[in-house]
Amino acid sequence: SFKITTFNGVVGTLEALRTKGGLKMEKSAQNKWTMLHHIWRVIQDIKAQSGWSWSDTHGANISPAIETHWETFLKSHPLAKPFKNHRWIHLEKMTQIMPATLRGTYV
Repeated sequence: SFKITTFNGVVGTLEALRTKGGLKMEKSAQNKWTMLHHIWRVIQDIKAQSGWSWSDTHGANISPAIETHWETFLKSHPLAKPFKNHRWIHLEKMTQIMPATLRGTYV
């Protein structure tokens, strides 16, 4: 993750753009980034599921035929629930800024 100085810069930039609401703090920016990162990761996990496909329009595009697999997946990936048949508007931008990291036992 980023260092707190990075989030300090983010807060300064956002403050110049803010038109309503309260002052954002470094911790709130860090929490938002963490949540975006977790959501991005869960979508990568959806894409990695054998027999599933991701659509930039329909998300995981879960059909009745694989509904039971989806329910099992949700038990270990609860953040995936909103993406059953809906896209994530931030996916393209998050993919552009996320580094390519390998995960797994033999990496």
